[in-house]
Amino acid sequence: MTDAVAVITPTAGAGLALRGRVTADNAVSLRRDGEQKIASLGKVIEVDLSQVAEAHSILLSLLLCWQRAAHQQGKTITFTGAGDRLHALSALSGLDENLSGF
Repeated sequence: MTDAVAVITPTAGAGLALRGRVTADNAVSLRRDGEQKIASLGKVIEVDLSQVAEAHSILLSLLLCWQRAAHQQGKTITFTGAGDRLHALSALSGLDENLSGF
């Protein structure tokens, strides 16, 4: 995994990849960027989280925002590649059943 500042990149097909470190300083811009990218994609979107640097509540909040944006646009979003720590954090927070792919 990378420790670089987070970026969102397109993947093959109708997907996105989140890479790097999501922080309180970049979460708002990542939210906006992700929501714009979600709007430009098709009805089914897969977001690869395998290169996210660390798991914490800010990241979960970002994913929930993206999921809400996709839902409001009538789209389905699935998160893949989440690490064990992110899975555990989402379960501890009671969000694992709310985030598709967890």
